[in-house]
This record gives sequence, structure tokens and C-alpha cells, in this order.
Amino acid sequence: MKMRIALLICLAGIVVCSLPDLSVLSSAANRPSPGPQTIAVVRVLEILRDLGAGAERRRAILAERTGANNELEQLARQINEQEQALKTFTIGSNDYLKQLDRIMEMQGRYESRKEFLDRQMSLKQQLWTQQTYDRIARITSELASARGFGLVLAVDPNGLPLSETFAGVIAMQKVVYSGGCPDLTDEVKAKLAAAKP
Repeated sequence: MKMRIALLICLAGIVVCSLPDLSVLSSAANRPSPGPQTIAVVRVLEILRDLGAGAERRRAILAERTGANNELEQLARQINEQEQALKTFTIGSNDYLKQLDRIMEMQGRYESRKEFLDRQMSLKQQLWTQQTYDRIARITSELASARGFGLVLAVDPNGLPLSETFAGVIAMQKVVYSGGCPDLTDEVKAKLAAAKP
């Protein structure tokens, strides 16, 4: 008999613990439910692509690439000159081996410089993308606050070509459907254009 009473008390405790907190339910029912009007969308990758394709940005990238290419071409010419000089030495002589060593050092410097310049360009692009994304997010939140939107989602079509790591993270934010939601993209673009850093 005592065993049955103990079992019954345990079952009653489990049932009471598993019931939802009714005060939470009543307060949730009193809150106004946000409708589609409180949600807006912004096409972040489109904004990044458009800003990255701007004339000013293209000139800066072209100038950096030209400088890097000129530096690498100069190193390549020096290596070629040293290789031509190598042909004047007798194979196996001390002068030949010294010249070969000099060429190998120059080739190593060329390869390491090329890798450094490639990484530098990539890091600069990634930094620009991150800073621009931060500006987009700030401007979007200001617009959303001013217009009374409770939520702004990033919505971008697949296939916008951005291969940077940070852009890949941004691309993970997906919205499958946004019918009827106001689109803040053009307003964000206008504010970014007006607030040139």
C-alpha cells in the first residue's frame, strides 16, 4: 500500500512538472503578434557586389595589381638575366655553382614575394568586405529603426560571385520567401553612397 501511494505521488509530480507555465502562455497571448509589415529585407550581396564594382574601387584594385605585377616582372627579368649569365660559365665550375645558387635564391624570393602579394590582395579584399558589411548592417539597422521594422532579413539570390571567406559567411543567411516584405536595399545603397568614408 505504501508503495502504491509513493508511486502515485511520483506520477502526480511528473504530471505537474510537465505542465506548461500558464502565466507564460497568457502573457504571450496578450502580446501583439508581429505581422508581415514589421519584417523587411535587404540584398546584402548585391550591395557588396555593386560597391565592389564601382569605378573608384576598380581603380584602386587595378593600381594595386599593376604595382604587384611590375614588381614581379622586375624580379623575373633579373632571374632571366642571371640565367643568361649562367650559360657563360663552364658547367661544374665554382663560378657556375655560385651563379646557380644566386639564381635559385632569386627564384625563391620571386615565389615567396608572389605568394605574399597574392595573400596581401586577398586580405585587403576580405577586410574591405568585412568593413563594408559592417557599414551595411549599421545603415540597415538605422533605417529599420526609423521605419519601425522589427526584423530585417538578408535575402540574396544564389549565384552572386563572391568567393571570399567572409562573403561566404554572409551568403549563409538565406530567406527562401519574402513576398510582400519591404525591400530596403535601394535605401541602404543611397545612404552608403551619401556617406562616403
